Amino acid sequence: MQFTSTIVLAFLSAMATAAPTTPAAAADTCAATHTACRAAADGDNTQIIACDEAQTQCVGACLQAQTVCAFAPDANMSFCASEYVGCSGLAVETLQDCEVQDNACRVAPDANMSFCASEKAKCQGFCEAAYGDCRVAPDANMSFCASKYANCLGYNPF
Repeated sequence: MQFTSTIVLAFLSAMATAAPTTPAAAADTCAATHTACRAAADGDNTQIIACDEAQTQCVGACLQAQTVCAFAPDANMSFCASEYVGCSGLAVETLQDCEVQDNACRVAPDANMSFCASEKAKCQGFCEAAYGDCRVAPDANMSFCASKYANCLGYNPF
């Protein structure tokens, strides 16, 4: 998807600017770029934090693009999931609804509840934006949009 590629390239470019450079670091996914960035940081906490923040933004952009893809009329969910994996470099199992993601975050070892809440809010924001776009699309099917929205959130908000 062009949208996915454009966003990912912007974030990867920002990540490369914020992080130390490595020789021949040719990464094309968020995960690969993050791994290379952390290796190049060589234990520098400031650089490691910059790498982690850049990865969060990059994966968020991939998730947003996947959500837009999934809400499109006649969306091919396999294609959308494939685009997400190709963009983020993460396994398709990480592509879950907001509630599942939030529950997994909260029970993780050393979970940071503030971080979990902010990630849930970000996820819900993506769902709401995609729902809004779906409803105003030409020939929009409101039932389809509502169903996709509920699936994205992980619960029925209606």
